[in-house]
Amino acid sequence: MTAIRFTAIDPDCPVDRDGITEIITIPLLLCDADAVPVGRIKLLLNAVQAELLHTSLTGALGSAAAPRGPE
Repeated sequence: MTAIRFTAIDPDCPVDRDGITEIITIPLLLCDADAVPVGRIKLLLNAVQAELLHTSLTGALGSAAAPRGPE
């Protein structure tokens, strides 16, 4: 069994939003330690989950780019 090291958004499949249920489908690639795709999954999010994910990622990216001060 291959160890999954990280996931990435699948560039060959678009992110989709269902107009009726408002469920957002994000296609992901499962990758091994050498960044070779070994599988595919779909992440399903409702509007609240999508907003929480967006907020978390924005905060993480913002804190990573923030100046750290003198070392």
